[in-house]
Amino acid sequence: MQLSQDIIFFRLLVNYPSQFINRNESRKRYSYPIIYEAGVDLTDHVIVIHSDDLAVLLERGGFERSLFVCIGNNPDLKPDMPPVIMIEENIPLISVNNFLIKTYDEFEKWDDSLNNVISKGGSFQDLVNCCEPILHEPIAIIDKDFRVVAESEQAKKLDYDNESEEEDASPDNSYAMVINETDPRDIKNKLDSYILPAKNGRHIGRNIFYRNEFAGRIAVHLRSDGEPLENYCNAIIVHFHTYVVKLYNEFSSFEVREASANRLATFLRNKLNNKRISEKLWEEAFAENGWDKNNRFLLVQFLPHSLNDLSVRDIYTNILNYKTDTAWNESLCFIYRERVLLLINMERFPRYDNPELFEALGDFSKSNHLAAGISRVFVGMKYLRSAYEQTKTAIEYGTTDHPSDSCFLFEKYALEYMLRNCIGSYESDEICSSKLLTLIQYDREKGTDYYKTLYTYFRCRYNAVEAAKQLFINRSTFHYRLERIQELAKIDFNSDDERLYLAISCKILEQSQDIR
Repeated sequence: MQLSQDIIFFRLLVNYPSQFINRNESRKRYSYPIIYEAGVDLTDHVIVIHSDDLAVLLERGGFERSLFVCIGNNPDLKPDMPPVIMIEENIPLISVNNFLIKTYDEFEKWDDSLNNVISKGGSFQDLVNCCEPILHEPIAIIDKDFRVVAESEQAKKLDYDNESEEEDASPDNSYAMVINETDPRDIKNKLDSYILPAKNGRHIGRNIFYRNEFAGRIAVHLRSDGEPLENYCNAIIVHFHTYVVKLYNEFSSFEVREASANRLATFLRNKLNNKRISEKLWEEAFAENGWDKNNRFLLVQFLPHSLNDLSVRDIYTNILNYKTDTAWNESLCFIYRERVLLLINMERFPRYDNPELFEALGDFSKSNHLAAGISRVFVGMKYLRSAYEQTKTAIEYGTTDHPSDSCFLFEKYALEYMLRNCIGSYESDEICSSKLLTLIQYDREKGTDYYKTLYTYFRCRYNAVEAAKQLFINRSTFHYRLERIQELAKIDFNSDDERLYLAISCKILEQSQDIR
């Protein structure tokens, strides 16, 4: 992680008698510190150097992209020289360099912890907690309605530390007063950081926008004056702001219930993308929604019918507006790869085939001209991916076989899916029972109905009387045909494996229409 000159200067100032001789007004950042040596590339680095060496070096010029930390006497610098932080005490270069490396390491860990919160779908409070090692000033995230979303321990104690005896004193009272003393229309439009008056100090704030709308702000309470502290906190807030915006884009809200739902939705998308999520994070995310990760769930996928021009976002919005008043209000709606998914907690229903639940799904799908694919009930997130594939299969098969319907249960198409896919890369006549193929070929050549007779026999569960009745022939004719079938195909009706193979083959041939 590269650091700004304001972070470096403030950290040095806390430990050494330091001053900025030539501060660069740009927002440039610098890489890890190095002790000056002749011939070493100094570009973009923090250079720890003795004042005598710096004076000679700067005469040559060309070091505008470096930040120098100078030890010793104050050199004679011109205004166009690169930024220089001066430490006038005679301190070993190696000590200063080690201190700076330690500072860089601390900020590297801070950045890693922020990234970790984002990648694992953590909370806004998790982000704030990450700031504790590098920021001793109170910091908080405040939503557009002036409510504290997350705050540091220092912020929680702020008013109590000031021993306020006012009745309205609260851990977030000072943050609310920032808004009360300032024109909201003015600060809500600010893109950069700003300073505002606050009780017992000042605030430095930075706004958070979502889809060009003001969503809230980050605020750091400055309990003491001084430009170095203000610049340091501003540098912290600028970097921190990036991660808060990233997390807000994931959750689309600061509201706890909505944010926790979106946190779980993020985990579900990650799971569908085969990203690993720890059991602890799963449990926390489900608990935030009042669920248990080992509950029974049902996954529903919604897609527009071919003539429907509803966008994915329209479908998502319609579900959010509809589900709170229906039998499937105990659910979580989220978007994955331009598909709208609804995860329903089946623990809220006494049985799987709850008529109220499926009636609500059917009514919603029909009224919005959607196709809904419904998975089997599953337990735990281990089966989320397979449930997702089931919803896709249900829609694919359902809309093909019953295009006028709206709801399609995978359970009804599981056998058809199995039959269509069990032959793999083979053609049906390459894998189905050769005995059936023999009968089909004989029928084509001789004009007989032996295959139809056998298939009817299967469908009647090997009941000869019922099969003869459905074929409109007498029993003696049926038995004659059955004898001829055994002679031609050599079928062993006493073998369970053969009977199963013949039944599956019949289904495959029926689907492929190879019997016609």
